[in-house]
This record gives sequence, C-alpha cells and structure tokens, in this order.
Amino acid sequence: MENKKALIAIVTVVLLAGMIIGSNLKPFDLITEEKMQEIKYNASILGYNTALNQIYIEAIKCQQALPIQFNNQTINLVAVECLNQLNNQEVK
Repeated sequence: MENKKALIAIVTVVLLAGMIIGSNLKPFDLITEEKMQEIKYNASILGYNTALNQIYIEAIKCQQALPIQFNNQTINLVAVECLNQLNNQEVK
C-alpha cells in the first residue's frame, strides 16, 4: 500500500514538473523573427511556383479553355500552342 502511495506521489511530481517546464518552453521561441520571415518567403515562392506549374500543365492539355478566377473575375486561359493546333487542323 505504501509502495502505491509513493508511486502515485512520484508520478504526480513528475507530471507537475513536466507541465511547469512545458508551459515555459515555447517551440517557436527557438526560431528568430528573421528565420520565420525567411520560412514564410520560401513557402510563398513554393506556393507560387506550384500554382503556375499546375496552370501550365492544364493549359497545355488543349482540352478546353482553363477558367482562372481572381478577385471575383474569371478569365479563360488558352495556350497559344492550342490555338495554333486548332488553326492547323482547320487549314487541312
């Protein structure tokens, strides 16, 4: 019985110590503001490049005009190569 009480006391102390230490440590404190700005910049560049790559992949399929929406406006994107292919097919 005393062993159980001692075990409970030790576990309680360890948990409390962990909570106190854990609440004082913040993972983002280790990252400087400059490093965080660099991470955000690199993420935005990656997102931009990924978006452009996906638009390019869809546009060169020449299946249909690709609708692009931005600020409540929609434009239909068609690759020039697709128009040239269509023009060449009509000429033949």
